[in-house]
Amino acid sequence: MPINLLDLNVDVLGHIVFQLDSADARRLSRTAHHIHSIADHHALQYVTLRSLPKVIKFCTYMLNEKRHRLLSLRELRIPCLLMPRLHTGHQKPPSELTQYEEAARLVADLIQEAKGLQVLTLYSVEYWLQHEPRLSDALSSLRHLLDIELQNLGPNTSKIIVGMRSAPRKLIFSLPGVGHTRGFLPHCPFPGKLNLDAERCMPSVQYLAVIDNTILPDPTVLTRVFPALRSLEIKSGKLSRSTATDPRYSANWPSLERVRGLSHILSLWQNATPVHLLHLTDLLHFHGPPRNGQIRPVAGTWTLCPVQVLSSFQPVAFIAQLDSDIPTCLWRQLLEYTGSFGSLGGSARLRYVSVELSDVVTRETAATELKRWWVSALAQLPTVLYSLSCTRVMPLRR
Repeated sequence: MPINLLDLNVDVLGHIVFQLDSADARRLSRTAHHIHSIADHHALQYVTLRSLPKVIKFCTYMLNEKRHRLLSLRELRIPCLLMPRLHTGHQKPPSELTQYEEAARLVADLIQEAKGLQVLTLYSVEYWLQHEPRLSDALSSLRHLLDIELQNLGPNTSKIIVGMRSAPRKLIFSLPGVGHTRGFLPHCPFPGKLNLDAERCMPSVQYLAVIDNTILPDPTVLTRVFPALRSLEIKSGKLSRSTATDPRYSANWPSLERVRGLSHILSLWQNATPVHLLHLTDLLHFHGPPRNGQIRPVAGTWTLCPVQVLSSFQPVAFIAQLDSDIPTCLWRQLLEYTGSFGSLGGSARLRYVSVELSDVVTRETAATELKRWWVSALAQLPTVLYSLSCTRVMPLRR
């Protein structure tokens, strides 16, 4: 027997609405008076504002008409870029400057009232602080933040992190992408490096993601600031390759379990405690351009960087993406390297290897290429569990 949605009691409707995202909950709130208050309450808990006009419109609405609901706001994401207040080479029109200042003032007022905020994403954070310094105190005063993502860091952002009253579990620090810096921000210099106080310990942080490693201090400082880190991710960084003369940093994260990042950066880190999972995100290939023509970080001509990373972090599980034309001797070198380099010896704890062959892209030949690589690359290798995939295979043409 069909049941009318509006005949359900408030508890059941609440469970249904809880499964919706904010946009769907907002649409549902406009369908019937009976369900309006339930759906509207849920919609205003999780908010994403992708443009400056939407920021101004939402903040004005909440501060003027829904101020009592600000205590219920749990997630606020503002992934929109902002221009700095003062910089050389570019003169903003007065109307644009006024809009930035109005938006920054409204965001500061809203965050001061949203005492229960748990998730915050704020791009161009250093520029927001230039337009409205009160935002620094508003962010520092929040006590319940668990997940924080900040982009375009600088000295003012550093003060917020050092003086933060929350105990976040997840931190993501980043810079805008190349397309944004050349397009929307052509004349804006990066605000600067993140300056963390080595004496200011944040033991609550378990996950740290860095989009660009150049904004962070060296690992010895990070281990003191984030001593209880369990997961570390470095998504991009300098393209220069490490050499024998590059400094090596000693880190000691006893609780570190998962490491994901670029081999040429992680090869400069020496962790005192073994980890469970190591995931190299750059494409490992032998020589020349990648066969599939990908534009992504690559390890270039074969170097010892991946071997050094395995030796340093001693993982149980290892994930990598590579071209299938890597010679068997080099693949063997990666998994069981024992040369005249002292501590370099791969990972003695390795039990699981997951490989994605990035250049196997044609469904008609995928089976043959996988079989060829499997037989040649895995023969007489250590007895571990292997997983092989080729996620870029194109569908058959009809």
